[in-house]
Amino acid sequence: MTSTPPSLTQPEVESFNILSPGYLADPLAYLGAVRERAPIVHLPELGVWVPTRYRDIDRILHDHETFSSAVLQIPPLTPALRELVPTEDEEIVRTLFANQLVFTDPPAHDVQRRSAQRTFTKRQVDRTTGRIEEICDELIDSFAGLGEADLMDRFARRFSLRVVGTMIGLDVDDLERFHGMVTDFSMLLGPSSADAGFLGFTDEQVAARFAGVVEGYRYFAGLVEERRAEPRQDLVTAMLTLADDEGRPVMTTEEILAHLVGIVAAGTDTTSNLVCSLVLRLTREPAVRDAAIADPGLWPAVVEEGLRRESPGDKAVRVVTRDTELAGRTLRAGDKIMVLFAAANGDPDRFADPLAFDIERPGISGSRHFGTGRHFCLGAPLVRPEARIAMEKLYSRLPGLEARLDVAPDFAPTLMRLRNTLPVRWTVRG
Repeated sequence: MTSTPPSLTQPEVESFNILSPGYLADPLAYLGAVRERAPIVHLPELGVWVPTRYRDIDRILHDHETFSSAVLQIPPLTPALRELVPTEDEEIVRTLFANQLVFTDPPAHDVQRRSAQRTFTKRQVDRTTGRIEEICDELIDSFAGLGEADLMDRFARRFSLRVVGTMIGLDVDDLERFHGMVTDFSMLLGPSSADAGFLGFTDEQVAARFAGVVEGYRYFAGLVEERRAEPRQDLVTAMLTLADDEGRPVMTTEEILAHLVGIVAAGTDTTSNLVCSLVLRLTREPAVRDAAIADPGLWPAVVEEGLRRESPGDKAVRVVTRDTELAGRTLRAGDKIMVLFAAANGDPDRFADPLAFDIERPGISGSRHFGTGRHFCLGAPLVRPEARIAMEKLYSRLPGLEARLDVAPDFAPTLMRLRNTLPVRWTVRG
């Protein structure tokens, strides 16, 4: 049984759409208008409830017993799809999914997360950050003389891929291939209802996604075996050599690859979107930009406020496990909740003047861009220095860097808020 959606009479709530130009351009501002009229909204086209207040979102993120992370799944295959997707391929994809940290609850989540944390260490992050400046310079060298470019294409996307590749231990070509596998995998995820299906895809397209994931799985399983035979100083080797008290390996090949899928998914698109969103934000906030250029010690604060104001991590999904009250509504077991981090980060009850870009903002540690609690983002220690170095390099190497405000925003047609492009220009040094 599911709860009855509320009667929504206000235009701002009736037209609530996370793919609308208003939401994509500025989620915090868009959600602020919704929050004024409703603390929680039902989106029938997605079958989810969306809370708009910080206190409700924080409760959801901390209470895994009532709000479970096990809400997404690979939908059941139709008879027609079973003719196109080999049983072995389906099993591989479902195994990769079953080992994803973000879709599991305790106690299985706690065991896997402890293993992941033992490999995703400060030492691994420090080893990667030592290479980030070189990656920035190499990429900027390739287009600095042009005076204008698509920052997403020429820098942000390549930058995030190369940084993650450095940490994992894969070269650029392998990372491009791995990212393609992650994209195919993400497209196969759907709501946890038997009739949801693969929304918007033909059977042939779904089968192609399965084939893409399986091809990538087999290729990278081979690379894992290569590391097993010839260890290196990288994350794959760290996962392979992680052992319990009796010296037995802690992670299987399937678990290693599942963790790598999660790392690549979280560490590429999120970071590339943060870099582009910060450049766009600083174009609109020239006083903050100029202050940070004059005093590079301000860049960490710029990044931290940028994470709150832009919320590049975007969203998480939960399922209600038992009837409960939330934001004045009775939600029933089985109801789905979409947590929009921008809703928490833009709540004026938690952050004064939330639409302002304030690098001296008090209480910034309460921002929820990385989630919180058991599912706090493992990659946060890498994202912060990665974005800081990128900002400092871009603005020191490209004088007068600014986003083209006269060009309409261009976002990918997905449920994640992902930029396709960001046209920018700067002054070329003589």
